[in-house]
Amino acid sequence: MLSGVSTRQHTNNFVVVSTHDLELAEYLKTSFGLYHFTEVIENDQITFDYKLKPGSLTTTNAIRILALNGYPDELVEEAFRLSEEIKREKERKFHQ
Repeated sequence: MLSGVSTRQHTNNFVVVSTHDLELAEYLKTSFGLYHFTEVIENDQITFDYKLKPGSLTTTNAIRILALNGYPDELVEEAFRLSEEIKREKERKFHQ
């Protein structure tokens, strides 16, 4: 989700960070350029395009990947419930 080159000057250093953590990406965006690639889920198959695009990732797929890989329904449902709870909490804080 996040990959980039540090905007800080380093001699002979090239720094790349990769993460799926949206909060970490937000934290690092002033020091790194944000790039992402996208995926398509079709016929229960996930395909990544592996083409870097500028900016932060706008979609999430981890829970869908759990389901596609046969994880127990209870785990997938709980992950989705927690994800929705986190989204609601972020929205609530944003509107305060």
